[in-house]
Amino acid sequence: MKTLKKTLAVILSVAMVITLTPSLSFATDGTGSGGSTENDGIYVLMNIPYDKFYDAETGEGGTVDAVSTATLKYANSGIAGGSYHDVDAVNADSQVKALGVTYPVFVADMSKLDSEKEIKDSDAKTIGIVTGREKTITPTEVTGKDILFCAPDYSWYRLNEKPARYKTMNEDGIFSAVSGRASAVANVTGAASYNTHHGNYVEIRLSGELSMAENETVSGVIVTFDDGSVVALPHIQGFWRKTQIGWATPDSVAGKTITGLKFITTENVYDCSVNIPISEGGKFLSQVKDEYQPLFEGATFNSEYDHYWHDYAAAVVGGTSADETVVYMKTSIGAKGYGDQNEAPNFFCGFTNDVAKISFGGEDGKTVTFTKKDGTSTTRTYEFVKDAAATGKYGDYDMAMNGYLYKAKNAEENDPFAYLLMFPDTPDTTYHLEFRYGDTEENVCKLLDGPYGYWVGSAIQTSALTEDNEDTLQKVISLFVVENLVEMQNEETNAQRKDLVGTWDCDFSAFPQYANAKMYIVLSPDGTGKTYADFTGSGKEALTAEYTFFAYDPDSKDGKDGGTYIALNEGAETVTPGEYEIKTIDGKKALVFTSNEGEITYFLRDQKPEGGGGSGGNTEPQPVDDHDANCPSKAFDDLDTSLWYHEGTDFVIENKMINGVSDTKFAPNDTTTRAMIVTILWRQEGEPDAEASSFTDVEADSWYEAAVNWAAENKIVNGMSETSFAPMDKITREQLAAILYRYAEIKGADVSAKADLSSFTDVSSVSDWAEDALGWAVETGLMKGVTETTLQPQGNATRAQAAVLMQRFCEIILK
Repeated sequence: MKTLKKTLAVILSVAMVITLTPSLSFATDGTGSGGSTENDGIYVLMNIPYDKFYDAETGEGGTVDAVSTATLKYANSGIAGGSYHDVDAVNADSQVKALGVTYPVFVADMSKLDSEKEIKDSDAKTIGIVTGREKTITPTEVTGKDILFCAPDYSWYRLNEKPARYKTMNEDGIFSAVSGRASAVANVTGAASYNTHHGNYVEIRLSGELSMAENETVSGVIVTFDDGSVVALPHIQGFWRKTQIGWATPDSVAGKTITGLKFITTENVYDCSVNIPISEGGKFLSQVKDEYQPLFEGATFNSEYDHYWHDYAAAVVGGTSADETVVYMKTSIGAKGYGDQNEAPNFFCGFTNDVAKISFGGEDGKTVTFTKKDGTSTTRTYEFVKDAAATGKYGDYDMAMNGYLYKAKNAEENDPFAYLLMFPDTPDTTYHLEFRYGDTEENVCKLLDGPYGYWVGSAIQTSALTEDNEDTLQKVISLFVVENLVEMQNEETNAQRKDLVGTWDCDFSAFPQYANAKMYIVLSPDGTGKTYADFTGSGKEALTAEYTFFAYDPDSKDGKDGGTYIALNEGAETVTPGEYEIKTIDGKKALVFTSNEGEITYFLRDQKPEGGGGSGGNTEPQPVDDHDANCPSKAFDDLDTSLWYHEGTDFVIENKMINGVSDTKFAPNDTTTRAMIVTILWRQEGEPDAEASSFTDVEADSWYEAAVNWAAENKIVNGMSETSFAPMDKITREQLAAILYRYAEIKGADVSAKADLSSFTDVSSVSDWAEDALGWAVETGLMKGVTETTLQPQGNATRAQAAVLMQRFCEIILK
């Protein structure tokens, strides 16, 4: 929904060096009879099965992707250096499977070779070599060591001299890592592409400073992903032309990021630290199932759902303006035409080309059937092409909806379904789909002009309209309403939720399985909600959820104190709509929530919680004491001194690091801008003078100009480009970490500590340039997760969060 929300909102408002097993040290270099030997050992070329070859390099949990093939090249289209093949199929007119790596080995105990086949110079064999575009099989005689190409596992050939690189076979027949130290290679970049001339593959092409000598043969490639998995690729089937690698199984790697590549050659071992994301699009379409119909017209726009639209809008903008807001919102997404029939700026969100229903799935998971209103249908099978975006310019605003582009394999001439651009919404995430389809890539990617201008197909599962509890309908309407109206909160919004404000303890009496559990929620006047829980009985409640809550009582005369309730988790883009009622139970004030997930009761806490604690780990602090009546935060009527940020706001106000937005307002939940952060640090530094920066968007004589100049001069900020600082942009958590990291460096602080961020489920969204800074911030305790499992690097920091962060920075880093 966020993609459509962005459109509507415009209208509405070193490389790591790995030490391999050390090579054996020898007193002498000598040559034994018939081959190179040392201390009664021998150097040989040996056929080593892939799993045995890679054992030492991949470690426990590593796998060899020996099933996929990255090229359509025949394995026997030449004597393939560095691999050997299925001996029974090597003469067949078909692709044959590479079995393992042919690589130099030092064997200390020659008796280990007694049972294996020795290849000698006098040996000869005729095999069929595939040549030419017609793939003609030409009988060719191979001799000596070339026979290893089609010899069995562990076949070997004596070498006359010590090789540059080799493995060592120990007495148990286990192979060591390649001898010597890996050479760290910096400045290697790469890009992933799909559906190249090789077919439906993911291919990675590298560029940069990875250069190999002409005589080097690549024998092995080891790939490390951001999720910690390690995959070794087979020769020819997984890599070619030395620095190109690939997979014929896109789903196996889609959505991952390659962070490390190790190339084992006959001369060297190259260890490359990289950051190569592989698009999620390779598997996205295959995950979409079921039959869909238009989301709005004929579904959520039906009159029986009007009360959801009204009540959810009223909860966000207040009951007074709810009706007119809904009308305007529906008009904005309810245009009757598109392309040259559209009346901008309203969007058409139905299906084009007279389509009534769309079914996703099929045996391959990538088949889509478009059924028209007359009952006829068209079926297309799609292949992923690339990440793409539908773009356009609305006034001075550049609009872009990012997604995944697919092309029909069975497209016809002038086919209106030739291309499909899917946006990343799914029923599991946003309860609906968004997409565009059309005849050409160019037209599909034009958002505001061309034959599909002002059209975004929005769909809901047909089955959602038959749910007894209307769960999907409630969620999709509430998400759309809240995300598009959240910036329009006002005093009426706050007044509607005032009765819910407080600290409420969960009643677990109806849940005997949670007899030792504790949970409470803190609902603040500004709509911030936080849930703290301890389900283990440890006695330490940790922050488990942070959200914005809305409330609306549609009928104050019905005798009930309650109505519609919505909780919005902006980071996860999820909503929980339901009903609330404030009751008196056993003489105590209770807040009862009812949703399709069940009913849960909370009792108002008589006293505000003492201390804080939390469970440690990756959670924000819990509420703190009120302190005395003269504390700095008391001067602002929108600061709740019972909440987690109290000590932080006290600190920054007292030290004149962050001022209020007025004499009585601090605006703790307003988002912090880039200009605010550098101004805070500038004040901390004593407001020094600096030369003017090169940023053209920093206004002369503005309140932040001197701070930006100082930050730029000291390389604390780099800007969004060489000429743009974007002072009024909301600062992201990773940007904030990076700025503090650089400031800590110029203050002489130790910034070498780095936390392992892999425990956070959203680590893949951390930008390359922010990895060190975020790792340092988490390791030092400066920054914690928004929840126990999410870091939200792209999330925005509020003024309250900035206050707490600056307190920690001064007390932990600048102590």
